[in-house]
This record gives sequence, C-alpha cells and structure tokens, in this order.
Amino acid sequence: MILGTDKGDSTGGIFVFNLEGKLDTALSITNLERPNNIDTEYGFQFQGNSVDIAAFTERGKDMIRVISLPDCKFIDNGGIPVFEDDSIRSPMGIALYKDKNNQVFAFVGRKDGPADGNIYQYQLLANDSVVSGVKVRELGKFSKKKEIEAIVVDDKLGYVYYSDENVGVRKYYADAEKGNEELALFAQTSITEDHEGLSIFRGCKLNSV
Repeated sequence: MILGTDKGDSTGGIFVFNLEGKLDTALSITNLERPNNIDTEYGFQFQGNSVDIAAFTERGKDMIRVISLPDCKFIDNGGIPVFEDDSIRSPMGIALYKDKNNQVFAFVGRKDGPADGNIYQYQLLANDSVVSGVKVRELGKFSKKKEIEAIVVDDKLGYVYYSDENVGVRKYYADAEKGNEELALFAQTSITEDHEGLSIFRGCKLNSV
C-alpha cells in the first residue's frame, strides 16, 4: 500500500494506491482538514492483537489521526489533540517509532514554534477500543528560517531525524530517557531548495553521522 496526503483545507484526504499505482477509492479517506504528513508502524498492540497502523497530522484540527491497516479505519475516537499547552500549534510533520519494548511513539512537528523544543513526542496507548496519546517530552532545535516538516525515525538504531528547512538535517535520540542533546546537524551544503522529504532504508553501509 502507498499512502499519500492531499492537503485540501476542508476537502483533503488520504489516498491509497497499490504498488502498480492504481488508486483504491474504497480505502481512501476524504473530507479531512489539511492532512499534512503520514507515517506507518507495524505490530502495535491493540485490543489484544498486533496490528499495523498509520498516523497523520490533521493540521486544520490541530490533532493527529490514527488508522488501522490494511482496512484504513479510524481507531482514535475523533483524533488526538497535539501542542495543547502552547498557542503555536498547526501540526505538520509526523514520524512513528517503536522501541525495544514494543511501545509506539509519534514525533510531531509544527509550522512554527520555539527555537528549542519545537517537536513533541507522544506515546500512543491503546485504551479499550481507542488509541490515545500522552506527551512524553519536547525536543529539537529550530532555526526559524522556514519550518520543520520532514521527520523520520530509525527504529533499529533508535534515532530521530528532521529537516530544519534551509539549514540542514538534525539528529536526536528517539528514546526520551537518553536525553535531548542534539547529536548531529548535517546536509548543510549542496542543497539548492528546501530540505523536504526524508526516508530511511536498509541495505547499504554508510559512514555514521
């Protein structure tokens, strides 16, 4: 399945395609308020079962949404509000992380915010038949030159990366217990436009950063 966001202000949606590029209208979700980014995670414990999920930011409602896969059904009881303790909200980027204890977390960024602590980390919890979110911490430097949208997590090694647009890519520990120290800032040169999408794949050996 390929899951893509269409950022309509009141007519946005999550559109689902197969690997041949054919749209699956039965699984696609419409009439959302500016869905921004989406990510998937596997093996989330829900109602006594191990299920796959996707989570996305619904920017027009200042919340994240969680759906089960492959049926693409909401399991969040109308959404999980984010950045409730700040007047600056407008969630954009999101990345899911499963730690070694099989706990699942969402890292959520926003269009604007403070120079430090711009990203919030939430633990996703299954309570009866509903998924909820509990804030774990604030982390992440922000240059305020543009915005933070692209976020990705390396589950295997336990790092979260995000693009501080027009500056570079920042690296932190995904595990909150390891602290909020910035581990690296890279990709600062040879980028001619915004630092946008990020992805991680397994299969090649690169020098560590």
